[in-house]
Amino acid sequence: MYRMTPGLLVAFFAALAVSCSGAQKTKTSEKPAEETAKKPVESTQEEAPTETSKKTEVHDQGDGIPWKDKTHEQRKAYMKMTVKPTMKRLFTGFDAERFDDFGCTTCHGKSAMDGNFDMPNPELPKLTDFEKLKKEKPETMKFMKTTVVPTMARLLDQQPYDPKTKKGFGCMECHTR
Repeated sequence: MYRMTPGLLVAFFAALAVSCSGAQKTKTSEKPAEETAKKPVESTQEEAPTETSKKTEVHDQGDGIPWKDKTHEQRKAYMKMTVKPTMKRLFTGFDAERFDDFGCTTCHGKSAMDGNFDMPNPELPKLTDFEKLKKEKPETMKFMKTTVVPTMARLLDQQPYDPKTKKGFGCMECHTR
């Protein structure tokens, strides 16, 4: 059995206190992310950033460890320091009022408050008829396709979904049918 020393307990509860919680609406500083290099998501060419690439810049914390090789603790830290601020900036840029309280529960649902971050999340809108959604919510679908999917794919060291090969990071990584 693993025993926690008083120092580890303090560190654990301090980390827990500042970790993801959708229960409180707080303003957090993105200073650590701002101090790191910005990497464009979609473009590898040296050219002036486009409006799309400006919106999808990723603040990489630079640990150099691919997502699939990160430990649980490294993933939590990466989510907190890189994924959350990056995605919050994108979602609030899309709809500041709707996503004002963007946090872990926005994507992972209420279970994130209990430390369960499993995806896909059945609490997110169900995706059953893409053609209907494109007609009813064209701006949202465009934002998800051109901004959210490529950014999350980049953050998780994956390629965006390719309908021809049916491989890569896509909508169904987060949503259910």
